[in-house]
Amino acid sequence: MKRDPQLANIYECTGCLACIDGCPTDALSLTENNEGHFFYQINTEKCIKCYKCEQICPTVSHMNYGNNNFKSSDLYASWSINNSLRKKSASGGVFASIASYILDNNGIVIGATMDGIQCKHIEIINKVELEKIQGSKYVQSNTLGVYNLVKKRLQEGKTVLFSGVGCQVAGLLSFIKNSKLKENLITVDMVCGGVPSNFLIKQYSQFHNIKTIISFRNKNNGWKSFGYKYQLTYINKNGNIIIDNNKKNLIIDGFSSGLTNRYSCNNCKFAYAHRISDFTIADLWGDKKYPQEHFNGISSIAVHTHKGKDLITQLNKYLITYPLKWEDILPYNPRYIYGRTQYSYRPERFFLAWIFKHMSYNTICKIYASENINYYNFFWMTYKAIKKLLACYETLNKRRHIKQLLKNNLLKKK
Repeated sequence: MKRDPQLANIYECTGCLACIDGCPTDALSLTENNEGHFFYQINTEKCIKCYKCEQICPTVSHMNYGNNNFKSSDLYASWSINNSLRKKSASGGVFASIASYILDNNGIVIGATMDGIQCKHIEIINKVELEKIQGSKYVQSNTLGVYNLVKKRLQEGKTVLFSGVGCQVAGLLSFIKNSKLKENLITVDMVCGGVPSNFLIKQYSQFHNIKTIISFRNKNNGWKSFGYKYQLTYINKNGNIIIDNNKKNLIIDGFSSGLTNRYSCNNCKFAYAHRISDFTIADLWGDKKYPQEHFNGISSIAVHTHKGKDLITQLNKYLITYPLKWEDILPYNPRYIYGRTQYSYRPERFFLAWIFKHMSYNTICKIYASENINYYNFFWMTYKAIKKLLACYETLNKRRHIKQLLKNNLLKKK
């Protein structure tokens, strides 16, 4: 008797959902686990034990997504020439500019959009729709059906630009086995802070009567390379546009805390200087070279592949680029190459499901967003102090790791 498929467990699964798209008998379906993360569900009666899901899963198949050979990728500071695109983007508008080039050349673009309080991947075919997929989203996007859609468009001879976080791009590249089809596929991944639980957005939305999230961060007050303040903007059920100017809120600060992330995000297998995606983009945090450009936003872009390096030369009417060194960005954005944290062992993470099921909204905010801390309450004061100490420990670990990598890289150059 054939064995059942051995898919990623709760500690390994990234929620990329490529396994579900790859199942030929619909034996796999999407569910949300008790911690508020996307997960697969298997119907053993439908399963024909073809093991295609195992072959597609980047984790189970041990996909090699990259390495920290700094010399293998070209790194740039970059921003869009189109000021309108740049203004609507989270930072420098690099993805929107690449997307504009693809759309101008009759290609299609697939990226994440907000549908109410749900995030999902969609296809766009013209620049009028581009605004839908601009901006950062601090919730995991539902990619169900998208991998099959990309494959279909590639089979039709279309050029496809796909944007997602590293594990989603890995899922797509593993899903499409035909190297000939991949010739017309361009992939952009983003430096990712991890995938938070959907509980954050659900709880906040319920408490504040949210109908639609417009933006997780805006540039109404400009972008900053240091001390940038995120602002959540949404439409409530009365139709009013609300900008949450509070210092803390459950969505933004809950995401930033990392304490509800998937277990796999605390040992990310897709954070490298050199990757098999064509491009990696991120905010250019810590920049001191281009202060005159800060208000409008600046991005960093790492170009990994021959395809990407050919394409970047064709984007001179869309993007401004200046060479960067890795030592310019890694101290300020360690998640580029460092995907490990100790959050999996923290009680807030271990008891995540129980806390959201049994605790009040205000207590949940105190735990995951440090909201409404009563400084005369010894318990909460101690709790916050311990959190800060642990955060400092995490930061020191990252800095040591990055410093050693940079040192090794400089030695190799010599």
